[in-house]
Amino acid sequence: MALIRLPEWGRAEASGLTRSERELLAEAISAWKEANGLPFAPLAFEGPNGNTLAARQYVGVIETDTVAVEIYPKLDKGLSDEEEVSPDQAQSVLKSLLWVLEASGYEELVETGEGGLKESPESFPDLFALLLGQRLRAELERGVPRSYMPQEDDLKAVRGRLLVGRQATQNYERWDRLACAFDEFTPDITLGQILRCACRELQTRVRHPEARRLLTDCLGLLDEVSDITVPEALYKASVLPPWSRAWDRFRRPYTLAVRLLRGLSHELRAASADTFVFLLDMNRVFESFVTAAIEARFGVPVQAQKDLGRLLKLGAGGIRQLADSYWVARDGAIWIGDAKYKHLAAGQADALTFAKDETAPAGRFLSPDDIRQLTVYAELTRARIGGAPPTLALFYPFVGTGAFNIDSAEAWNGSRLYIVPVRLSRELGLNHALPENLIEAICKTK
Repeated sequence: MALIRLPEWGRAEASGLTRSERELLAEAISAWKEANGLPFAPLAFEGPNGNTLAARQYVGVIETDTVAVEIYPKLDKGLSDEEEVSPDQAQSVLKSLLWVLEASGYEELVETGEGGLKESPESFPDLFALLLGQRLRAELERGVPRSYMPQEDDLKAVRGRLLVGRQATQNYERWDRLACAFDEFTPDITLGQILRCACRELQTRVRHPEARRLLTDCLGLLDEVSDITVPEALYKASVLPPWSRAWDRFRRPYTLAVRLLRGLSHELRAASADTFVFLLDMNRVFESFVTAAIEARFGVPVQAQKDLGRLLKLGAGGIRQLADSYWVARDGAIWIGDAKYKHLAAGQADALTFAKDETAPAGRFLSPDDIRQLTVYAELTRARIGGAPPTLALFYPFVGTGAFNIDSAEAWNGSRLYIVPVRLSRELGLNHALPENLIEAICKTK
């Protein structure tokens, strides 16, 4: 299989691909885009002859029969400055990405915890297998999901109720075979079948020993569950009965399993049964990580996607304004944060700083739209609750080796605006993802 590696927002040469390989990749990308309701494709062929693959902020894998395209996040210094991804860089970045996902409890993928942090995935399928296998095995060891399912069978003794019509027609004068209808408490239910299907299909794509072991353990615990195909699993997922309280602990691994199965389903994309697409939006991953870092570092609850109001005074609609992070510091000050997955300090060792003129790094790289957005959040909050304008923070990823500090300036509306670098390094841990001098800013009494 041909392997093309590139970083997010990077480009890679694709002139060696055949026309058929390009068409299959294009179909897979287009179908994933449509299935996720995106206005643009996460990967596209560009250039005069369409010989260049260009990525956006989505990271993950797109596979067809003979080609695999892997898109990596820029989570270390070397990768942020280069267009090519070496095998060593790929493994290092995947290790960091696994930690970022686990540390932040990103969406429905994983629970916040430290259980799998010793693992080092070798590929994106390995990473997904570790995420699914770790959580699913823990829940299966607590008990495989079971439910009462209606059954009909010929038995030696009456169980449930006797099917008189069937007994009279099929078992006439055979009273050693009694046609019965009964309910059996069985693990062979839709939920278990979907989980088993995801583990079985993913197991064929992983190379990492621990990932294979986790999936093998899960399949062993689901041994009494029937095998079904990927299309069958996706259909059953679309008509899954309402969740019961007994099954609720399987909700997160089930959601990830369905997302993986959608990526494996060739019916959603190309004509190849070997097509696999699974991509993560790094904007959303970074937002979740920042929320977790604030809570871990300062011990304050953070409201994610806080609804601050509407831009228009209408009966309905009005353009909702949702802040990435909203929290109240211990001194009572309101903070509003916006996580921007932009490498604003790329190419320099130190974090961004303000100066009196716009030629300083912060003045050159900060977007006017981002500043306006944050100050609108502040004014909507002040219009609702009064008082001083909220403090604002703009978070951005940082991979530099120099000064790791915040800086601040006063915005047009009187809010204090902080620019906050965020490290996404597994070695430093979640408690050191944010600068020390941010603690002083948050805990400072006005």
